[in-house]
Amino acid sequence: RSPFDILLHLGDSPAREGWFSRVLMRLPVRLFASPSYLAERGTPVRTEELAEHRLLTWRAGGRHADAWPLLDGSTLSVAPSVISANPELLATLASEGGGIALLPGPSELFQPPGAQLVPVLEEVVGGEVVLRALTPHPSRTDPRLRALLENVQALLTALAVE
Repeated sequence: RSPFDILLHLGDSPAREGWFSRVLMRLPVRLFASPSYLAERGTPVRTEELAEHRLLTWRAGGRHADAWPLLDGSTLSVAPSVISANPELLATLASEGGGIALLPGPSELFQPPGAQLVPVLEEVVGGEVVLRALTPHPSRTDPRLRALLENVQALLTALAVE
């Protein structure tokens, strides 16, 4: 018997024999910065210009911190100043003028109250990460687990709409 009834996971479905995976939400991954940072350091218009900026990288879901996703499916090699698995920390740093952050979105989910972050290079840099629920048995066989997953799904849907 597993010690867990449910495990929330960002990224590809891990190879856990006997576990069932359910996609709860797909989150876009984009670049954000504060208007004050961009006013002081300039807004990059090409990916090559990112090398002149402080870069803050969110690392989760099996992603490499030094390879940012591009919308064409390739990656961009970067040298981040800060690497963290905590998107709230990175959003706070970015909102205080700390640099350009690669964050899951929508940005309102992770940015501090009253902070303002704006997208950067949104036509070029980005990808998506999947939030999954992993369970040791199918949710259809356990009404409590099914109810929990339905409530989590409803909460996430409400957050995404706001």
